[in-house]
Amino acid sequence: MLTLKQSRRLNTLVVGLFAWAVALLLFFPIFWMLMTSLKTEIDAFATPPQFIFTPTLENYLQIQDRSGYFKYAWNSVTISFWRHCTGHADRNPGGLFDGLLRDQTDQGHAAVDAFHQDAAARGRTGADLSVGQAVR
Repeated sequence: MLTLKQSRRLNTLVVGLFAWAVALLLFFPIFWMLMTSLKTEIDAFATPPQFIFTPTLENYLQIQDRSGYFKYAWNSVTISFWRHCTGHADRNPGGLFDGLLRDQTDQGHAAVDAFHQDAAARGRTGADLSVGQAVR
């Protein structure tokens, strides 16, 4: 018979092993795609698959030559970064630079707060508000 301490250790071990198995199962396709992207075409289609190979960036250079992919990828990263910094990613006012760019008087947010207080006084909830934001 297991003691309570041994039972907890066994439970922790089983849960940990299960979590690692799930993580490996989910990560393996990503790992396989990355490894295949670093192989030559002959190595990628070899049967049986080769796990030891000389990595190459040839495929990435071909993509760049054909389509200018990295220019578009950099454009996506830049737009995502600035939308996040200005708060547009989650449709909330502000964002990363909100405190740096906002006036100290906070007049714009005062109007929103007054709207919420007025709506709360009438007993309306966030689902009833036309702007779709919950009452604070």
